[in-house]
Amino acid sequence: METGENPAIVTHTFRAGGMTCVNCQNRIEKKLKSTAGVTEASVDFAAGTADVTYNAAVITPNELKAAIETLGYKIIDTTERPPAIRIAGTLIIIVALYA
Repeated sequence: METGENPAIVTHTFRAGGMTCVNCQNRIEKKLKSTAGVTEASVDFAAGTADVTYNAAVITPNELKAAIETLGYKIIDTTERPPAIRIAGTLIIIVALYA
């Protein structure tokens, strides 16, 4: 961060599920750009991401998430880990395929 920059301006990347086309991308981008506190928004439907630069003193990541979800898209939490049972089931299937 350069001297003189506003420390409240941050960029966050959201993973959005449910985008299927450029219209979805444009819809989310338009919503974010019209949201108070957002200075820039760039959405990529192919990657399933939304990069949002915003003033953290005005809006929070949870409020940005809610804004996207009001359009019917699901924000995917990248810190979420699948349940252990799902991992075990997947491993069993992989072992069975190799056996």
